[in-house]
Amino acid sequence: MKSKNPRLGEATDVSALKVLGIVVSAGAVAIVAIVVFAVSHRHIGSLPDYRGCGNVATQNDATDRKQLSESGLNPTKPAHITHLLCVPASKYSEMASTVLIRNGYTVEIDKPSTASEDQTWLIYATRIEVPTVDYLHDSRVRFTNLATMCHGEYAGWSALD
Repeated sequence: MKSKNPRLGEATDVSALKVLGIVVSAGAVAIVAIVVFAVSHRHIGSLPDYRGCGNVATQNDATDRKQLSESGLNPTKPAHITHLLCVPASKYSEMASTVLIRNGYTVEIDKPSTASEDQTWLIYATRIEVPTVDYLHDSRVRFTNLATMCHGEYAGWSALD
């Protein structure tokens, strides 16, 4: 069916306009679905950034300063920093290691010697970083939250220059 479209200035097929409207609407719905999915699954691909959570962030800053000064590391030069996560099951070690590898860490997993439910999996995540107090502070917050997502604990860091 053709009708006069005053905007286009010519006869236009109404059914073609309806199809075009449906396609545009479907595209908009798809974009919204993708955005909602990406936002709700952000933690899968990157370390969570909860810098505003003061309870975790502030309680160990003094410990970081002390450990950094006792380590003999130069806080202006890069060093191999290794973080240790302890998780209760294989599936959590896989989840954590996937996130860490995507964020540039070299990951080693120390599997329990027996396949018991109460065994702890140790995850060593290493990356070359400048060991400043700010870096250690941010890392502790992020690793603590990653450990929490994996039902585990963040056990701290060590470094080699």
